[in-house]
Amino acid sequence: MRFRFLVMLATCIATSSCADRPVAPFASSPFSVARKGNALSMPFTIPPTANLGYSYMLSFKYKELERDDPLPLFWSRPQKDHLFLRVRLVYLNPSGREEEVKSVGHYSEDEIVHSMVARDPRVVNVRMEGIRIDTVYMEAVHFMAPQPGNYRFDVETVCDMPVFEPVISWLTVEREYQHHK
Repeated sequence: MRFRFLVMLATCIATSSCADRPVAPFASSPFSVARKGNALSMPFTIPPTANLGYSYMLSFKYKELERDDPLPLFWSRPQKDHLFLRVRLVYLNPSGREEEVKSVGHYSEDEIVHSMVARDPRVVNVRMEGIRIDTVYMEAVHFMAPQPGNYRFDVETVCDMPVFEPVISWLTVEREYQHHK
């Protein structure tokens, strides 16, 4: 109970400095990370009204469990466990061709993370961000949209994560969380 309170307090402090009102995600889709090889193509549109100066992200979210929640595995320092995803972001230009867009994952000084990324530069370590009510927020990658238009994230799980078997989870594309601003 105390652990959950501290996580919620940290989340409140981190998000309270954001003066902008919440914006609906560009896309959201159910996605299980329990088994290796689970894949999803998630199309979304950055509208002409979007601020291209903002950073956007692919986030992983799940409903917190009352018992045996995976949260402590990812919030601890050093991190006790890792959630790795293979992520590719493309812009679908008007002629129908795909142009890869740079996205940036969270890389720590952790040797396990360095080893996974060295084998495949599209692999990212999903980073714990916090909890709001009963939803846990984790950031996979962030990116700057070069222009409005149609995009697609291709996402695949890299490892089995049986701790997430009973968990209701999903991916969203949205404005990046406001860190320390």
